[in-house]
Amino acid sequence: LFAACAPSVDSLTGLPQTGRPLAQPATPGAMTMPGQGWRRGVMAYRVAMGLRQRRRVPVLLFFFRPDCPYCRSLLARYFHQPEFLRGTAGIIKVMVNTRGSPAEQALTDRLRISGTPTILVYPGRGRRPREVIIIYQAGNKIRRKPMARVIAEIRRKAFGR
Repeated sequence: LFAACAPSVDSLTGLPQTGRPLAQPATPGAMTMPGQGWRRGVMAYRVAMGLRQRRRVPVLLFFFRPDCPYCRSLLARYFHQPEFLRGTAGIIKVMVNTRGSPAEQALTDRLRISGTPTILVYPGRGRRPREVIIIYQAGNKIRRKPMARVIAEIRRKAFGR
C-alpha cells in the first residue's frame, strides 16, 4: 500500500530522490537512470562529501548562476545529455547556485569559487579537487571541448584512469 506513495530511491546513495532539475534534459523524452542525475544544494553537497569519505565515491560539483549564459549552455549541451549521464555514472553530481540560499553562498565563499561556471571533481580517494575546463577562449573565439573528451577528462580525474 505504501510502496506507491514512497519517493523513488537513488541506487547509488540510497537516499530519496529530491529536488528539481535546473533545466529539463535537452533531448525530449530523455530519461536518467537512478544514481546518474544531478542533485542540488548544500544538503546534497554534504551527503555527497560524506559518501566520498565513507565509500570513496567521486563527486562532481557544478557551481552555476541561473543568469549565466555559459552555465545554461553547459546544461543543455553536456550535463543533461544521456551520453554525459551514462559516461559519468558512478560519480555523484551536485549543482550549487552561487547566488542561491545563504548556505549555498557560504559554501561558494568557503570553497573560493570566484566565477561561473566552475566544475570541480573530487576523486573517490583522498586527493584534492581538480577543476575541469569545458568552455575556453582561443584567441578571440569561445570554444567548447567535445563531449567524449569532457567525459574522459572527468572520469580520469574522478577515478585516476
